[in-house]
Amino acid sequence: MSYNQYCVRGCTALLDAVGGAIHHIKNVYRYAREEDIPEKTLFIITTDGMENASRQYSFDNVRRMIEHEKEKYHWEFLFLGGKYRRCPGCRQIWDQGKPCCPV
Repeated sequence: MSYNQYCVRGCTALLDAVGGAIHHIKNVYRYAREEDIPEKTLFIITTDGMENASRQYSFDNVRRMIEHEKEKYHWEFLFLGGKYRRCPGCRQIWDQGKPCCPV
C-alpha cells in the first residue's frame, strides 16, 4: 500500500470508537434473547496506532471497560496496530503487562 492509497491525517478517535462499540454491543446483548447472544465475543481493533481525537472516552474509561468485559463475560480483545507503543495511554490498554506483537 502506498502513500497515495492511504494517508494518515491525524484524526483517530480510537478511544471513542472502542468505547462506543463496547457500549453498543452491551446494549444489543442486554435486549437480545439469551439464545441470540453468541457464545464468544471478539473485538478486533485495527488502527494506525495513535489516539488524538476522542472526546467521550478516556484511556482509563476504555481500560476499565475492557477489563470488566473480559473478567465478567470473557470477551476477547485483539489489537492490531502500528506505532501504538509511542502512545503511553495506548500501551496501558493494549499491552496489559503481557508481551504483544503489533502488526
